[in-house]
This record gives sequence, C-alpha cells and structure tokens, in this order.
Amino acid sequence: MQIALSTPRSGLPVGNPVTYAWDLDGKSTVDSTEANPTHAMFSFGDTVSFTVEDQA
Repeated sequence: MQIALSTPRSGLPVGNPVTYAWDLDGKSTVDSTEANPTHAMFSFGDTVSFTVEDQA
C-alpha cells in the first residue's frame, strides 16, 4: 500500500529555507529529504518519523 505523507506548514517560517528528514522504516536513518514523500508500508505498525529544520 502506498502512503502519501505531508508536512504541516503551520508554524514554519515564511521565506526561510527548510530541510526535511524522514525515517520511513523506523531504522533511524534518513530515507527521504522530500517535503511530501510517498512510501510503501510493508507491515502493520511500521514507524515513521520526521524532522524539520529551519536553515535561517
């Protein structure tokens, strides 16, 4: 099953560069740096986390 993920824009600074780091498989490694990646989830209970950093 493909899952579309998206980041909230609320609270992010306007005009400042922002970077994204998604861990899509729960293995503590960055799997995507896209703002809104798509990922195939393979099993129930997979963990997804993301970090957003303001580069200003």
